[in-house]
Amino acid sequence: MLSRISAMLVKPYLPVIPIMLMLACVQDSLAEVSGSLSLTSNYFWRGYSKSDNGLAAQGFVDYQHDKGFFAGSWLSQVDFNDDVSSDEARLELSPYIGWSFAPSDDWRADVQLVRYFYDGDIFGMSANYNELYVSAHFRDLFSAQFAYANDAYNQGEATYDSYLSGRYPLTDTLQISAGAGYSAARKVFEYNYYYWDAGLTWYWPWGGVDIRYMGADETGGEFKTDWGYHPDIVHGEIIVTLSVGF
Repeated sequence: MLSRISAMLVKPYLPVIPIMLMLACVQDSLAEVSGSLSLTSNYFWRGYSKSDNGLAAQGFVDYQHDKGFFAGSWLSQVDFNDDVSSDEARLELSPYIGWSFAPSDDWRADVQLVRYFYDGDIFGMSANYNELYVSAHFRDLFSAQFAYANDAYNQGEATYDSYLSGRYPLTDTLQISAGAGYSAARKVFEYNYYYWDAGLTWYWPWGGVDIRYMGADETGGEFKTDWGYHPDIVHGEIIVTLSVGF
């Protein structure tokens, strides 16, 4: 299970950091259920903030079957700086199911389906939607991920996201990692985005801390949309996340 959770570091949906920190809470002989509670200085997601560049409390629980099936859920505070909705979304719940398998000793692959639920509207509209992830991992050192949403944020438009990442243990308790991605979402957010991150994660037996530089930039030209939500890009910021888990 440790190796599969490590692979999930590449998921910016999963806000990468809390999952990374969850590694501090597991051991090779884990039970099948694990989880974490985290506090991050900014909920960074594919180049923009889902917490209006502020703090967000987050939680994660995961079940792993020894045959490769896994399921769980992610929960986070959100703030879209929404001055339109009378019932503004404040929570994001993301249950998921998937299957992990190893075609060889060096390679592993995951297929995962995620559903995003919000407890209210985002700029006057219900924004619940589904997303499919496919990822491949080499020796828990390098990962590649592709994500597809056929109706992102319930806007009737598809989005695509790709992300490459690498990680390396400096010591038994300290890891360096970095990643870069591209989000094709201009028909929903007016622009496509490049985004990147690099940082250090320090683990202890039941928790961890991650310090990471994250940034993004627009590309692809402006595409006018009717939806009122146009996220502000995080052009460069140091983000700190603390986590405890089981």
